[in-house]
Amino acid sequence: MKMFTKLAGAATAAVMALGGTAATAQDTLRWHTMGQASGDTVFTIAITEILREELDLDFQITTGRPITRQILDASKGDIELWTGSSAVQQMMKTGSNMYAEMPEAKELFGNVRLLLNYPLGAYQIVTWADSGIETLDDIKGKKVFLGPPAGAAAVTASNMIEGGTGLVADQDYEWVKLDWVSGMQAFQDRQVDVHISPTSVPSPDIMQLATLGDIRLLGVPDDRLDSEGVAKATAAPGRSIVQIAPDLYGDGQVNDAPVNTVQTMVGIGTNKYLDEQIAYDITRVVFESTQRLTEEAQWMSVIQAKDALQDMNAPLHAGAYRYYKEHGIDVPEELIPPEAK
Repeated sequence: MKMFTKLAGAATAAVMALGGTAATAQDTLRWHTMGQASGDTVFTIAITEILREELDLDFQITTGRPITRQILDASKGDIELWTGSSAVQQMMKTGSNMYAEMPEAKELFGNVRLLLNYPLGAYQIVTWADSGIETLDDIKGKKVFLGPPAGAAAVTASNMIEGGTGLVADQDYEWVKLDWVSGMQAFQDRQVDVHISPTSVPSPDIMQLATLGDIRLLGVPDDRLDSEGVAKATAAPGRSIVQIAPDLYGDGQVNDAPVNTVQTMVGIGTNKYLDEQIAYDITRVVFESTQRLTEEAQWMSVIQAKDALQDMNAPLHAGAYRYYKEHGIDVPEELIPPEAK
């Protein structure tokens, strides 16, 4: 059977016509992710290739969507699969941050369901080695890409910077407001001095940058890890402080010491409308495919059933819940879907 794969940005859907053996039939599943080279997109492409072989499903993948938009689209039934984020889920659940002026947000959150969680990686703050920027303080007066303006990533990145330096976005430095794809292109074209994104460790995207020129990773100073801004950046579920090694990207990285940054958890999100058998089968195939996923990208070895409920703060889908029960994984009461009670 013929398959064609085309990956596009947010304006144009990337259609993957997939075929396989028998499974529960459903119309094409729409799956939204962040940037084309982000860890969630790498995972999505890898797992849909495997799902093609195992299940009779079609997928339409769209990249470049802020997670804050993805969860809204899923809660309204406009898409079936999205990049679950503990931090964004908490914002929508409590009606805070970008959902503060959206009275229907809390009610819509009742439609959100999850399949699994995994560590996406860390917020990596990158600058060119010849930019003159050697510490986070040096970004004063510079052009910085924090993430799309409507996204949770930008909130976390700005909190990290304010906590690490006291510098405020659009006051002490220019926040360049672009989508993920355009933000990376602007950095490559040196129209942006610093690029920040939550991505896998190591990140294929940043690895590519290190082949174009020497890079430096910036981090929060040790003596600022207890600051209010850093506390805000790590307050949401799924956030913690980690260190990135000075030689992660080989000879193209000029750091001489580890840098402190924030790690984030993501996952596969869906909604209560997804067919139960499909949700069960997707969950099953993910965990049966650990070896193949790791061969695609080493960082995907962290996607394990035993850790899949870590930092989860929205109910599981009934199909995923059935999978965990069958495999003896204890599911906390608050994660049991209303449909299964």
